[in-house]
Amino acid sequence: MNEFYKSTLKFSTLLLLTSCANATNTNLQTANSALLNGNPTQAARFYKQAEQENPKSTRATLGQIESLEAENKLSDAYSLCPKPTQTNSSTALLTSCARLAKKNNDSEKTQEYLEKALKNKNSNSALLLKALILAEEGNNKQALLAMEKMPPLLAQSENAEEVKLSLLLAQADYKQAQALIESMIAKSNNPSKTKKLKLTLLDLLAQQGKAKEALLILNSLIESNPKDATLLFKRAMLKGAQGQYAGAKGDLASVLAITPNYLPAYLLQASLETEQKDYTGALKSVEQALAQDSSNTQALLIKTRLLLIQNKKQEAEKTLGIILKATPEDPEANLTKALILNDAKQPKEALPFAKLAQAGFEKTKDQQRSALASSLVQELSSK
Repeated sequence: MNEFYKSTLKFSTLLLLTSCANATNTNLQTANSALLNGNPTQAARFYKQAEQENPKSTRATLGQIESLEAENKLSDAYSLCPKPTQTNSSTALLTSCARLAKKNNDSEKTQEYLEKALKNKNSNSALLLKALILAEEGNNKQALLAMEKMPPLLAQSENAEEVKLSLLLAQADYKQAQALIESMIAKSNNPSKTKKLKLTLLDLLAQQGKAKEALLILNSLIESNPKDATLLFKRAMLKGAQGQYAGAKGDLASVLAITPNYLPAYLLQASLETEQKDYTGALKSVEQALAQDSSNTQALLIKTRLLLIQNKKQEAEKTLGIILKATPEDPEANLTKALILNDAKQPKEALPFAKLAQAGFEKTKDQQRSALASSLVQELSSK
């Protein structure tokens, strides 16, 4: 949620700069320029001088607060906030103080500043902050309702749309999230931001099992970025999930040509080879992964299972032992150990490992694996 607060800080800083655009005070103008150019320390000094010249200037006070907050000096920034009961405070100042009160865990003052800011005529920044606070408290539905009350110009601003997208994704409202991302892409004239949005859309489509649509987006991204190993790896995963093994391997070959030591590429290659029942090739790929990181748990687990498929039980148990020694509570390793012992007709010895696996999967909220471990526990308990 820190990124959300950065959004309101950016928004209120823009309001500050806009409100001071026509300022005749030289110190204010210098401070604004310093803040805009990413020099909050210099900005704070000139805002302080401006405040000394005009103690009633809320612009100068707000400028000091924004500058100190940009330097992460939260206590110092918060100490400059006026009392919520002060009558001449601007919406921008009240909103900044509400945000700082929240960051300083002062929930009572957060509400007081926010409620007063929302009563002002121009309460856009306060509306956005209210939505962020509700989201942080886990009230995503209420946060979305708060955003619906925003005026169209604010609701369609970059910061507000980013916040709304995060809320929709948290709510798993994929339909609205997709529509919003597509709208944001259409409006974007920033190549870096467009790429980031397309990657978010890509992940969203993949989560919904819309691999064909996701591949279309990836293909367009790769056309513009043919040497981007991350994009090529993502496409290899999608192709592999669709059974396009030759295409997936081709992309992995490109990935490894660009980044020869990329461990996940070797693991994905091993997975594809396993699907094709090329166990010898899969084992070779896993060994290449382990050459990059000999203690990698995922690689050791895949190696264990490949050895079991090849009926090399002694070597498999030795490999599995490396994992259990390093991470005795690893649920996948414990499940594999339980299955090995059960296959060896040792249900009593297998049961503790199955229980550890079940507890581990429940802790990580992996419902599918937890159900499998639970079923095994029941089977072993009945023997």
